[in-house]
Amino acid sequence: MKMKRFISIAVCICMLAVLVSGCGSAKNSNSKNESTTASGAASSANAASSGEEKTDAPKFKVGFSYFSFTDQLGAELKKQLEYVAKGFGCEIVFKEWTSLDVESMTATNEALIEEGCDGIISVMATPAMIEACDKAGVHLVQIASTLTDPEAVKAAQASDYYVGSVTANDYDVGYSMAKALYDAGTRNIAYISIPPGMSSAHDDRIKGIEKFAEEHSSDFKIITNFRTADSSKYVEGFRQIMAANPEIDGMIQTGNSGTVIATIYSDGLKDKVKFATVDVKEDTRKYLEDGTMVFVAGGQGYLASFTFVLLYSQMAGKPLLPKEDRTETLKLKYIHMKSGEDYDNYMKYIEGDIPAYSIDELKALSPVFNPDATVENLKKVMDTYSLEDVVQRHG
Repeated sequence: MKMKRFISIAVCICMLAVLVSGCGSAKNSNSKNESTTASGAASSANAASSGEEKTDAPKFKVGFSYFSFTDQLGAELKKQLEYVAKGFGCEIVFKEWTSLDVESMTATNEALIEEGCDGIISVMATPAMIEACDKAGVHLVQIASTLTDPEAVKAAQASDYYVGSVTANDYDVGYSMAKALYDAGTRNIAYISIPPGMSSAHDDRIKGIEKFAEEHSSDFKIITNFRTADSSKYVEGFRQIMAANPEIDGMIQTGNSGTVIATIYSDGLKDKVKFATVDVKEDTRKYLEDGTMVFVAGGQGYLASFTFVLLYSQMAGKPLLPKEDRTETLKLKYIHMKSGEDYDNYMKYIEGDIPAYSIDELKALSPVFNPDATVENLKKVMDTYSLEDVVQRHG
C-alpha cells in the first residue's frame, strides 16, 4: 500500500512539473513565498466594472498556493483571482511554493491556514492536506488538476470541507485540434507530446486526437508520434518524423513549446505542414495569419473565476455541489483560435483589460446571490466559454 501511495504521489509531482513548465517559463522572483492581497495588488482586470456589491454578503479570506505567479498560467490565474475576490468583497492571499514537491505544497497550504484563510485554492489535494483543512475548518478546492490518489479520493469523500476540482477540458481540445487539421485538408498527421502517464491533461488531449482519427479512419490517419519529457528534443523529434514520413501534412504539439512551429518555417515546410497546438506563444498571430497554424487554444486563466465561485458558495453555506458529488471534476472549455482576427479578440477579451465575465455574471452563478443558481448552470456556462460567446456579451 505504501508503494502504491508513493507511486501515486510521484505521478502527481510529474503532472505538476508539466503544468508549471508547459505554460511559459517562470521568471525570476524575489520571493518564492510572496503574500499579496487584492486590495493592495494592481490588476488591469480590476479596472473593469465589478458590479454592485451585496452589502450583506459574507466576506472571506481566501488563499491560493502555486508554483510561481510570474509564469504564464500563474500570472493569468492571479490576475483573475484578484479581480473576482475584489468583486465578491473578499481578501485574497497568494503564496508561492518553495520547491516542486509535496512537502513544499503542504507547508504552503498550512501557512495559509495559519494566516487565517477561510478557504484555500490548491493545485494538489493530498490526504494530509484534506485532513489539515478538515481539522482547521478550512474549505479546500483544487484548480487545474484532479484527484488521482485513491487515498485522496477517500479523504475527499469523507470530508466536510473539500469543495471539488475545476480543470480544463483537455479531451475536447485534443479532438478539436485533430478536427482543425482535417478541416484544413490534412490527412496524414503526427503528434509530439510528453510520455504517457506524466500528465492527465496531455493524455486526455491525445485521447481526443485518437478519437477523431478513429471516427475518420477512412481518410485521416495518425502516422506516428514522438514523446519525450525533454523539451529540448522536440525539434529533433519533429525532424526525425518528417525525414521518415514525408507524406505527413499535419502536426499536433499537445503543449506549444514555440520551437516546433518555428522549425516548420526554418525548414521550409510552412506551405506543406499545418500545425495545431495548445498555449499562445510569441508570433502566434503571424502563424495564424499565414495559415500554417490552423488552431491554437488558450484562456485557461478563467479556471480561477469558476473555481472561486465554487469555493465561495460552499464557504457561505450554499454549496453548488452536494457532498456526494464533490469528487467530480468540473471542466472548462478552452478558447479556440483559428485566425488573426480570433487572436486579436483573444488578446482584447481574454488576456486584455476587458474581463470575459463581469462580477455580476459570476455572482449570478452562485446561490449566495442568485437563489436559482445550480451547478448545472455553472457547467453550462463553462461548456459554452468561447470567443464567440465572450465577444457577443461584451463586444
